[in-house]
Amino acid sequence: MTMCQNVSGTEFVRMTRECRELTELSVGWCELPDSAIKSAFPLGGSKLRRLNLSGGRDTITRSSIISLVSRTPNLRELDVSDSFLFDEQGLMALAKYCPLLEVFSFSRLYVLLSNDVLRWLAHMPHINSLNSFPSFTTELFNQFKRELRLRYPHVTINQKERSDIARPCTFLKVPRGVSVLWDITLR
Repeated sequence: MTMCQNVSGTEFVRMTRECRELTELSVGWCELPDSAIKSAFPLGGSKLRRLNLSGGRDTITRSSIISLVSRTPNLRELDVSDSFLFDEQGLMALAKYCPLLEVFSFSRLYVLLSNDVLRWLAHMPHINSLNSFPSFTTELFNQFKRELRLRYPHVTINQKERSDIARPCTFLKVPRGVSVLWDITLR
C-alpha cells in the first residue's frame, strides 16, 4: 500500500483487524491519521512480522507508536524513517513490546540522538541490523558507527538503502535470467 492516497483510517483499521494472517505491511507515505495507527491490529497480538511506517512525518505520534507496538509483539522488522515525532520513548516502547525486533530503520529521525539508540540497543538482544541514512551529521554518524562496532559488533548498519517490506520484487542479486517475486525464484 506504499504511497496510497486517500486511505480511510476506518478502512485501514478494519483491514488490519480482519486480515489476521497478515505478516508484512507497508503503509509508508500513506498519511494515515494518528487515530488509525492507534487502533490498528487486533488486541491480543497479530502475526505481523514486518512493518513499514516510513513517511509518518507528523502523523505517527508517541502515543500512536506505543499503542501500535503493544498490538504487534511479533515484529521482527520496523521502518519508521521520516516519522519526525518518533523519539526515545518510542524506542523504549519497542524494547518493552517488541523484544524480538531484528531490523530497525530510522532514517531522518532528527529527534533521536545517537546515544539514545546506543542505550536502547542494550535492551534489544535480537537486533542485528540498523538502517539510518542522514539522521546525524557525518561526524556524529562516524562516531556512532565506531561506538556501535565497539559495543555491539554483531549489529550491521546501512546494509539496505531501501525498505523491501511487502514489496513484490526485492533488491536481491540473482543470476541473469532469473527473477524473484514475493521471495519465490522464477525462471
